Amino acid sequence: MVCARSPERDRVKKTVGQLSELKIDEIVMEQYDERNKTMPKKQIAAIDVGSHSIQMKVGEINRKGEFRELDHFYKTTTLGRDTFTTGKISFASVDKLCELLEVFSRVIKDYQITHYKAVATSALREAGNKDYIIDQVKQKTGIDITVLSNSEEQFYHHRAIKSRMPEIDKILAENTLMIALGAGSIQITAYHNQTLNSTQNIKIGALRLREVFGMLENELLDYQTVIEEYIKANLDAIDIFQEKLTYKNLIVVGGEIELLNRIQQKFLKNTEARLQIPDFDKLRQLLMSQSVVGLAEQYDVAYERAEILHPIMLLLDNVIKQVGTEQIILSEIGLNDGIIDELHEEIYSLTSKTTYAGDILENARELARRFYYHERHQKTLEDYASFLFQKTRRVHGMHEEELLLRTSIILQDVGKSIDQSNHAIHSYHIIKALEILGLSEREVNIIAQVAGYHTDSRPKFLDNDYRLLPQPDRILISKLTAIIGLANALDKSHQRKYELESVSLKNKDLVIRATTRFLSNTTLEEWSFKGKAEFFKEVFGVMPILKIKKEYK
Repeated sequence: MVCARSPERDRVKKTVGQLSELKIDEIVMEQYDERNKTMPKKQIAAIDVGSHSIQMKVGEINRKGEFRELDHFYKTTTLGRDTFTTGKISFASVDKLCELLEVFSRVIKDYQITHYKAVATSALREAGNKDYIIDQVKQKTGIDITVLSNSEEQFYHHRAIKSRMPEIDKILAENTLMIALGAGSIQITAYHNQTLNSTQNIKIGALRLREVFGMLENELLDYQTVIEEYIKANLDAIDIFQEKLTYKNLIVVGGEIELLNRIQQKFLKNTEARLQIPDFDKLRQLLMSQSVVGLAEQYDVAYERAEILHPIMLLLDNVIKQVGTEQIILSEIGLNDGIIDELHEEIYSLTSKTTYAGDILENARELARRFYYHERHQKTLEDYASFLFQKTRRVHGMHEEELLLRTSIILQDVGKSIDQSNHAIHSYHIIKALEILGLSEREVNIIAQVAGYHTDSRPKFLDNDYRLLPQPDRILISKLTAIIGLANALDKSHQRKYELESVSLKNKDLVIRATTRFLSNTTLEEWSFKGKAEFFKEVFGVMPILKIKKEYK
């Protein structure tokens, strides 16, 4: 390995030299690139604690988002095997995890990194002892681990692909699927005309399949058929495949895509990461014809990596058959790249989740359509609430929370699919069970609470679920509920009678001016507005006053 001389490198080399004492294999150290010495130094690290491997990327990033990788560490783990077979992670696996993360911690200190993020996926997410593990890691290594939900994990992939993949706009202009191949689950996302349409998660990851059916491999002659039937049965339940659409492109991301690319380049002599279906079939037949031991030896990889190649190929083959894909794009853009993008935004105080608000909101609309979604009314409410939110920033002090406001409106009526008369409480429970792209469990809970209070009730300290929340979250829920209450009142008849013109603060009055048609009867809206105004005054300390101007149209 050739390394440029630098104080940081000398310190890191000393730390890396200790890795052999821990018997950590498959650590990949990328060469230091001296060509970009002039890049401003904002050194960062992204750590992915996966079900099948643990990876860390270390590098420098500038304000433009140009990232220069300094080091890349990779280690296979048994975390997923433990969780998927016993429901928790063993003491031995936790001990090895802490040893590795302790080394990562020393590397972070040697590079003098001040910005890093460590995330964990399905193995830790589903482990019954995850809270203890997170605490042990923090105490022993100083590293804070954030456990991602399925939707957050997919959001990192989504943003990384959109910001880094060449010609991504051209690719997404055609119907495209993206499949994130995890060890524990797969996430399938559909894009129509450059817009994210829907995304769903299924617990049939490659390692999980291997653990479930591995013991049958030597007992059944039709072992492969059994797995294929299991995969097909799970894919049949996905809404995306119910539409019977053809998707020209299939983007595949995940931890082992680098290995797949290496194999296909060697076997197919294909220097690109794009495969036509005939070439994919050749690759599948090649890999399925070899034993795990044979794959490990031929491609010089650990047995733990080779053993999930068969399930990966079966998963991809079944997805291709479902949607009639023309080409497969094996992308090595991964979860850590999404983390790096987020760190870049945090360091330079740039736009954050609002950059992808359109994708998040479209995903929410697609979820709402599965239950109940009054398109015209919900669009009116979004317009009204967003107008009020933006014009009253001095009053409420919120900024990025507009995304939660709009998502709450989109989903507030999903409970009508169960009961029209008491739908708000059903909306609350449905939303709590949803995974919304890019939103954390906390954010989804806030949206559920707001939806639960959007009719005639208001947040009350007597409500257990509300009372147990942190005080800032209770305040946020009340603020969003108050604003949405005014919007709902202004469209009480679902007929969009008003066009909002302006909002002004005069002493303790918040004057909202609107126009309506001369012959419009707005009695219902005015009566409802007065009722909602009282709660708004209670939350913000100002009284909303509605001033209506009737116009001939």
